[in-house]
Amino acid sequence: VEINGDITSIGNNAFKGCTSLKEISLPNTIKRIGVSAFEDCSALTTTGDAPTDLEEIGEKAFYGCSALAKNGIIYMGTTLVASNPLATDSEIRVAKGTTKILNKAFENNTTITTIDFARDKGKHTLTTIGDEAFAGCTNLESVETPNTVTSWGENIFKGCTSLVYAGEDVIIKIEYTDEDEATDKEEYVISEGIKYIADNAFTSCTNIKRIICEGEEVPTAAENAFKFNVATPNLYVTDGLEDEYANNWKTFIGKINTTNLTIGASEYSTFALNHS
Repeated sequence: VEINGDITSIGNNAFKGCTSLKEISLPNTIKRIGVSAFEDCSALTTTGDAPTDLEEIGEKAFYGCSALAKNGIIYMGTTLVASNPLATDSEIRVAKGTTKILNKAFENNTTITTIDFARDKGKHTLTTIGDEAFAGCTNLESVETPNTVTSWGENIFKGCTSLVYAGEDVIIKIEYTDEDEATDKEEYVISEGIKYIADNAFTSCTNIKRIICEGEEVPTAAENAFKFNVATPNLYVTDGLEDEYANNWKTFIGKINTTNLTIGASEYSTFALNHS
């Protein structure tokens, strides 16, 4: 099957049960693949590359596509589009050459405990993780996200209550092992190299008054990464990055104060974060 280039959506159940369908070519205009669109297309082996405009894949869209799946994972070219929540493998290795994980690709998959990423010729290739890609994976403990990721979606780890590690450049949850520190800690430094701050990462940090961001790159932060239980802390950033933080963390900002402050030997600019 070759889909006309004017088509923007594949409807629910569109090809469900087409057991002889082996190949389908989707144009870049496709934005949505509906619920059970290709369910039980057991002979389907190739779909070509994922459409560049693809935003949504419905539940069970590729359910039962056994010839297309690799270890319970569905790929369209270099894009990982979905996982089978009923697959029995708890440890997943994403195929080499994968460049993108689509929105909600692993959503509510409670079987998986560990995910890592194969290298292609010794190098990681993943650059994009979509919205809620791992949301609801309540048994997921570890994701070895490559440092090649430059585009982070929203609520990627929402509801991942067992997650303790997601790579060296990701902050999952701020915890202090010393009871005195947990009570009195007023300052936290986000070190250079951190690229993503996950959901609820600072939720338990009720006494923090200052967050100091080092480095020249502004990390991506989940919408509720800084959901504090008390007064909003001040954020200190490298001088000259005020506007970039304001644009990238606009959800968290109430008022920007561009007054230069001196902290130790370094100069920072500061603005307040507004939280409800």
